[in-house]
Amino acid sequence: MSKEIVAAFGTRLKELRKAKGWTQKELAAKVEIRFSQLNKYESGLHAPPLEKLVELAEGPALAMVRTCSTCWTWKL
Repeated sequence: MSKEIVAAFGTRLKELRKAKGWTQKELAAKVEIRFSQLNKYESGLHAPPLEKLVELAEGPALAMVRTCSTCWTWKL
């Protein structure tokens, strides 16, 4: 995955989290990852593995599906 896509994903993830009124620690707890890992996702340093993307999409951050589909569209 390109750096631009990872950065865009992180930005969108942060926007969606803030729109829900959650802290990074709250969202991290909901998807069972460390706060520091979520911070890396939002900062664009790392992309979540597919399993975590699915958890984000199916769980508390349902709008992630749109984020991921946008990233995949950019990749085409």
